[in-house]
Amino acid sequence: MLTLFEISQIVTTCKQTYKLRANTGITVDDMPVKISYNHRFTGKFGIFKLWKSVPWDAEIELSSKLFSIVPPEKQTNTVIHEYCHAIHRWETVNGVKHYDDSPHGIRWQQLMLLMGQTPSRVGIIPEGCIPPN
Repeated sequence: MLTLFEISQIVTTCKQTYKLRANTGITVDDMPVKISYNHRFTGKFGIFKLWKSVPWDAEIELSSKLFSIVPPEKQTNTVIHEYCHAIHRWETVNGVKHYDDSPHGIRWQQLMLLMGQTPSRVGIIPEGCIPPN
């Protein structure tokens, strides 16, 4: 299972990629997002929560139970998936308008592709992995 340090390295890479390739004029360097494991989640790999957009108060919760049974690539994809939600909302809060602002819409998909990931709305437990009770 990814450590919180490894997750922070993934987030740092996302921030650098966004800075180099997004061309929005928005910086994510000062976008605070708390990241933690939730031991109760068994039906979803992770969730992005925006409590308040002004002042910004956001959190990503990841399923420790599901992360413990899937490969590191799936864990990494989930972290990036949820972080792209955070970036998408951060852009909106900072005045960037998008044609499609739905959670898994065009802009979120563009951000996933920007980060080198295939956009997928649903997290599927890979074959051979046994879901927790």
